[in-house]
Amino acid sequence: MLAEGSTLKQKMGSFMASNMVGAVFPDGGYVPQKDGAWGEDAHWEPFVEASIQHMRSDPNCSEQAQAFLFASAMHGIEDESFDSVYERKVSNVDSLDSDVDMLMGGWGYSEPYPGMYLPLDDLCEIYEAIGVEPPTDFVFRSCTETCLLVSLTLQRTPPAIVALVEENQVWVNETLLDPCEPGSLTQEVYVASAYLEALQKRLEGTFTVEDDLIISHYPLPGTYLKSVNNTQLENTISVFFGLGVQAYSITNSTVSLFYCDHDSSCKKPVACASESGHYGSVVRVAIIHPLDSLLYNSEYEVHVTGLTLVDGSVMDPAAVLSFRFKTPPNDQPQPCPLPPAPSPTLPVA
Repeated sequence: MLAEGSTLKQKMGSFMASNMVGAVFPDGGYVPQKDGAWGEDAHWEPFVEASIQHMRSDPNCSEQAQAFLFASAMHGIEDESFDSVYERKVSNVDSLDSDVDMLMGGWGYSEPYPGMYLPLDDLCEIYEAIGVEPPTDFVFRSCTETCLLVSLTLQRTPPAIVALVEENQVWVNETLLDPCEPGSLTQEVYVASAYLEALQKRLEGTFTVEDDLIISHYPLPGTYLKSVNNTQLENTISVFFGLGVQAYSITNSTVSLFYCDHDSSCKKPVACASESGHYGSVVRVAIIHPLDSLLYNSEYEVHVTGLTLVDGSVMDPAAVLSFRFKTPPNDQPQPCPLPPAPSPTLPVA
């Protein structure tokens, strides 16, 4: 999904092994304790913003370290996408993380052990920048490697047990890689790739709120909203940001929905409840719940304005970012015009 020949494509493609370690690194903090501070913090935007500032200011931060930190940041937004959109529709959620690893392995997506790479000096400086005391190098290494080995072991689950997981997680088995299912791992690739592009722009100093704040949304361009019925989870709209947004600033007035008349003007407000999800004080996703059922075969427009960003700055109140989506023509399943995205190969948490 990354542009061929781009600096970002070359960076991420040159260090696949360390990328894999970076992708599981945030969950390493949960090994010693469920709510381990250094693991929890690594998931979210304040840590990512500190990582970007560190990469920009420290000439000794290597390309490999940058790739690791980008992969770690990708883990966080994948969690926000998966948890806020897909996981809400899963009935057997308690074992979902391990079940996903087992299914991916059973379907042929297992990974070789990549070796252990951790940019320890860089990580310590980043944690200190956000006011979190980093653990010892031994704890960093042992916890991250434990997390990685658990994921790789689950990916090598015997076929008979994978079959039991498929039987227990029927809906997940059917939709996990479905390019038409909002929040699926295949759709998640679009969000994660767009986020990596935004991170590279932030690193280069070319990121602008007007052009880069909204990086993706569900429904994805070219697809329909899955349901017009406001009592169904498939009726929610999600907006993904390339920069952290203060959760308190996501309200019905800053993230809003409008109906588009047949003359393409979108001025009729639609009653909604907009929220930030459950990801702490700084988030990368806003979720819109229409309070009434939407109309079939119609077009709607989402407006985003006045948000407070991770650094405390506020969007220009005169600037309105927007995107449109369509509802299905009827209640029948609709074709998905998206080409299948590359299936993710990094461990998913």
